[in-house]
Amino acid sequence: MKKPLLSICRLCTIIVIVTATTTAYSQEVRIDAVKDTYIQGGSSADLNFNDEGIMRVKNHSDESYVRHGLLGFDLSGTDPEGLSSVSLLMNGRLDDGGIIAIYPVSDHSWNEATVTWNTKPVAGETEIATLTIAPSNVHQVYAWDISTYVLEQLSQGKTEISLMIKQLDATAYPPRFHVKEGGEAVSQLLFEPADESNALLRSIVIGEFEENILLEGETGYTYFMPYTHPAVPVVTGLPVVPGADVVADDAVNLTGSEEERTTTITVTSLDGSVQEQYTILFGLLPEMDLYLLTGQSNMAGRGEILPAYTGVIDDTYLFKGHGEWIEAENPLNLYSNIRKAASMQKVNPGYGFAKKLSSTLPEKQFGLVVNARGGASISELMKGNTSGYYELTLERIRTAARYGTVRGILWHQGESDRNKSNYLQALNTLVTDYRTDLGMPDLPVFAGQLGKWRSDSEPFNTNLTTIAEHISNSYWIASDGFGPINNDLSDPHFNGESQVTFGKRYAASVLKNVYSVNNLSEDAGLTAIAVDSEDLPGVSPGTYSYEVSLADQRSVPRVTALANDAEATVSIIQASAVEGSADDRTAKIWVTAEDGSIQLYTVTFNLDTTQTSLSESALQNGKYSIINVFGSRIIFELHSEMDGTVKVYNLSGSCLMEIKATPGINEITVSTPGMYILSIQLDSGTYAGKVVVKG
Repeated sequence: MKKPLLSICRLCTIIVIVTATTTAYSQEVRIDAVKDTYIQGGSSADLNFNDEGIMRVKNHSDESYVRHGLLGFDLSGTDPEGLSSVSLLMNGRLDDGGIIAIYPVSDHSWNEATVTWNTKPVAGETEIATLTIAPSNVHQVYAWDISTYVLEQLSQGKTEISLMIKQLDATAYPPRFHVKEGGEAVSQLLFEPADESNALLRSIVIGEFEENILLEGETGYTYFMPYTHPAVPVVTGLPVVPGADVVADDAVNLTGSEEERTTTITVTSLDGSVQEQYTILFGLLPEMDLYLLTGQSNMAGRGEILPAYTGVIDDTYLFKGHGEWIEAENPLNLYSNIRKAASMQKVNPGYGFAKKLSSTLPEKQFGLVVNARGGASISELMKGNTSGYYELTLERIRTAARYGTVRGILWHQGESDRNKSNYLQALNTLVTDYRTDLGMPDLPVFAGQLGKWRSDSEPFNTNLTTIAEHISNSYWIASDGFGPINNDLSDPHFNGESQVTFGKRYAASVLKNVYSVNNLSEDAGLTAIAVDSEDLPGVSPGTYSYEVSLADQRSVPRVTALANDAEATVSIIQASAVEGSADDRTAKIWVTAEDGSIQLYTVTFNLDTTQTSLSESALQNGKYSIINVFGSRIIFELHSEMDGTVKVYNLSGSCLMEIKATPGINEITVSTPGMYILSIQLDSGTYAGKVVVKG
């Protein structure tokens, strides 16, 4: 069914009232505010400040210092047809900068000479427009685009508009704006004439939520309705040029073919010369368990996206914004509204987290809201900070909450605050704000440790283990066994493999503490350890330390390991040397069980100086010499008049083969590339040396 669309828009911040006497717009028109003042709370709540000759705006935790501006405009005689845009112009000085928002006010009866905080008109909950202003010690004219709101009011026959001006962040020095009583430049509405050949929309609003989904330059949209709204929503479009013809061909249902699920909006320009089409493809999502993943760069994800970490995650959706979701896949922080460059977003803990949850609870659907910012301090992520990161993140999780229940917050942050003594107190404030603003006082929080390869992280990590003493229903996630990107020990970022395992540890805690899943395997044992692909003999789950003797080896062997349980994860930090401290010579193997418990195994390398001296003795006395190694064939010459016994050992000390060698040229073939010990027993003694087979 086709029908004309009405204009619907979202609200913005400030109270404004304007006077207009013209209906022809061949050029721009400016209308001065007829009312302008400010109000102050607390001990000043009964005072009127109209005679002060200036408008002060300030946000503060103490209401006594909070100030909001009020503006009023008379729009009598103003015809929206022929208008293109409407801007609010205010002349102000913001020494410390600030985020200034404009809110709508529906009650225009307030009097600038008598209005106080206690008698102020009520402002709308949603801002019409916001502007982030840089610090400046001179007065300048600032502009807010309030076209959608003003044109909607005009189309409904309104002759007045009032606006309330608020500061969203908090600064030491309050923003100040000129008012007419001060004899300076007054606030104005700037109307600009329309292009009659324009067939574009200013907004596309989903009626149930009064949500404008229009993005500049885009004409195709996907919008999912939550399980609680199975009917096709009303869609309204507001044209850029009032009077342009707007017609909608509504979707038929939310679960059929793409054609049946698509609403098409056709816009014809005022002069009839141009036509544009917009499409909204609808879908219906099931009820989801939702998780907010936030923090700084490690939660944004800097780990490499290996082939194993590609593809969508079963039964898991990723929130893009508004009503748009996609099947979750890396990089998960791509749609954050506070992130750094898209190219920086890679693997974060969310991938391993969601994979584990979906495989353990296949009957559930999960939704991830990932909103992290690299380099952000906890102060920048807190409510009321000038960055606005908290408010932007809150907006996303609130919108996503239409689609299910928020079950928890996954937090990873601290690289910028590793020396902050009151970190957990600050985190408690942040968590309390989220719980309060979401109406969930017991919302669980899961916080991960920093990388342990940096010694300066130790105090922070130790402090984090006491999180439950500071924040109710909170849990810490260990980072033992993880490594940095490119093995760069100065880099604070977890590599991709570590991130995925980290996510599984988050999931184990969530499964136990949110879903009461208590049947997860506790098996953190190893079934095998290999050194340079050779199995280490005598490995058992209950033996946690091993030593390996090396014969004159200068390169560091590589250790691999296999867990008993297929659900367990193995993380290895290789030894860095074969000489020096025990720590340098030790490979550390961490096994993370399915339930998140961790077991450490170690393999320590020791140089066998006895074998080294025998090798040198054999060569010096001319007993044998390695002629060459061809593939897996070792060619050597025995410098003796008698036969000898030759044994080949791996680095673990196991004898792989034994042959008789005769004086002259001999040959041995080994099964795999690697490093071997060649031992020759003669009547005069036993002589050993190292040989490398590259294959």
